[in-house]
Amino acid sequence: MESRKNTDGGAGYSVQPAAAGTQHTGVSAGTFAAGTVNVYQGAPAAEGGATAGPRCNVPVLYDRPFIGRADLLSAIAETLDDPQRPSVVALHGPPGVGKTELAHEYARRHAGRYPAGCFTLDAGGDTPVKLAEIGQLLFGPEPFRDLSMVDRCKAAFHRLTRSAVLLVYDNVRSADAIRPWLPPHGTPCHVVMTSVLDPWDGLCPAFPVELLDRDDSVALVASIAGEDACRDSDLPLVDWAGGLPVQLVPAAAALKRARRRGRAGAAKLRLEPETQNSFRPVYELLPPDSRLILQTAALRNGMALTADDLRQDMADATGWDEDSFDRHLDACLDLHLLESGGETLRMHQLIAAFLRDQPTPDGHGETLARIRQAQWRRLVDSATAFTAAPNRMELAAGMLGFLTDPALWDGCSVTGSALEYRIVYRAFSETGQFGIAQLWAERSVHAVEQEGAEEGVDHESLSVSLHQIGNCLFNQGRFAEAQPWFEKAVDAKQKGDIHQRINQQDLGASLHQIGSCLFHQGRFAEVQPWFEKAVDAKQKGDIHQRINHQSLGTSQYQIGNCLYRQGRFAEAQPWFEKAVDAGQKGDIHQRIDHESLGFSLEAVGHCLSRLGREEEAQEWFERAKGLEPG
Repeated sequence: MESRKNTDGGAGYSVQPAAAGTQHTGVSAGTFAAGTVNVYQGAPAAEGGATAGPRCNVPVLYDRPFIGRADLLSAIAETLDDPQRPSVVALHGPPGVGKTELAHEYARRHAGRYPAGCFTLDAGGDTPVKLAEIGQLLFGPEPFRDLSMVDRCKAAFHRLTRSAVLLVYDNVRSADAIRPWLPPHGTPCHVVMTSVLDPWDGLCPAFPVELLDRDDSVALVASIAGEDACRDSDLPLVDWAGGLPVQLVPAAAALKRARRRGRAGAAKLRLEPETQNSFRPVYELLPPDSRLILQTAALRNGMALTADDLRQDMADATGWDEDSFDRHLDACLDLHLLESGGETLRMHQLIAAFLRDQPTPDGHGETLARIRQAQWRRLVDSATAFTAAPNRMELAAGMLGFLTDPALWDGCSVTGSALEYRIVYRAFSETGQFGIAQLWAERSVHAVEQEGAEEGVDHESLSVSLHQIGNCLFNQGRFAEAQPWFEKAVDAKQKGDIHQRINQQDLGASLHQIGSCLFHQGRFAEVQPWFEKAVDAKQKGDIHQRINHQSLGTSQYQIGNCLYRQGRFAEAQPWFEKAVDAGQKGDIHQRIDHESLGFSLEAVGHCLSRLGREEEAQEWFERAKGLEPG
């Protein structure tokens, strides 16, 4: 019997990107611009509905050659060429070693193999949100109309697996999180993933990306700073960088500028061999005003930057005119501390981490504080707008343009309220980024406790945040870890609000989730009493005595489900009938969830069928069928 949707904050039952039992063979990696997918347009239509032609958002190298990695490029091509091997490869190694650029170079060299396009996107969260934009670009808006953001991504991914497309998933942080987004074996869709994770335990063919050797490091510096800069065989820049391209490129750019200005010796003297920070000598070449731009960028998503974003963040605090802003931005670009990708900018995550640890640029303490508060306000406003319209991609892009870890905001002395943290939590939950959302829910708990240090904790507010942490863990499949958070939420809710009023509906929601956690742990003997407690609480309504019958029906359904799984069909039947009755009344606004109602109707039919009452069962099945759309 099919499970019914969980309306109290659980994972639900919506269709997954790949069917259950399908063998997943790989993962993916990449970067994307916020708001739009910048591509070269191709021809109008390819088999399967995708547009044919050279669609690509992979950055162009222009006049800088790609250095080294010939063996890895051949290995990637041979693996993806072989129809008997997986459709996915992983590139793994330390941060800054050049994994992303290697994946991009493969895309540049083999774009002709992928008529539907080559796309790079950030896969650092639980849901690769940019898949929705790719889907709309290739297949048009109609297949995704009225879908939530997560369901848009799933629908787009399902179609992409049938298209000759290359996806580069960049910065994958979890094999479990990316697993549902991997194409099945033998599909025309190929994926190249980059990650610091190692090993991949047979999930897909994985190739380690090693440090550049000295010859390739020298060749890379020569391609940027010029052959003359590399005539000294004892080149300090190369030894200091230690084979990390992410360090070599900006350092070579700084050397080029210093040589152009007759200060090559000074540039070399800044490359202290003792330092653990490979970016300091380059950063210190900038004047304080230009550093302010980098400090502003460091609180944004380095894969989703635009000059307009930075300009708006800084507008009120600096008073710069457009020429001044452009001049300081160019100084950052010249040193490769920011990289230009056409209409977008990019900042490597290691550079951003370096910047967040630096002191405020001289004379700009108050200015930077105002900029960061403006950025915080924009993040909260973007999250608020997105939660009001969670199927609008441009609103999601605005929110995802900022850093997603609240600890990084704290480190920059930006503090929000518990309510603001919950707003951001909800927005990330709507995009399916439950690991990130959990961080914001945890921060809201801390904020509630701090806000109540003098006048006492607001237990109602605390309970909301505790329940949200439980929901995040639940939706990540971490049911044993989620359960104690729901139990803490129950304790807080039983203490009531500041007027000692208990919202029984909310209490019932947390009780229900405890039962759901036990159910998913297979502890069936302990489950039913929790759902019964949830029913009892929900029947009392909220603080205004309003009953959410839809939510009540969900708990009644689960009691029936417990009995049904024990083979107690006669006892289960009346609970499913109660769920039908409640579902027909809808929520507190009389809105009816016809899908959930259909599950309850079918469940009654299944009970009657098991009891040998086929004719009566058929009537219930027909009622359920009558609710199906179309």
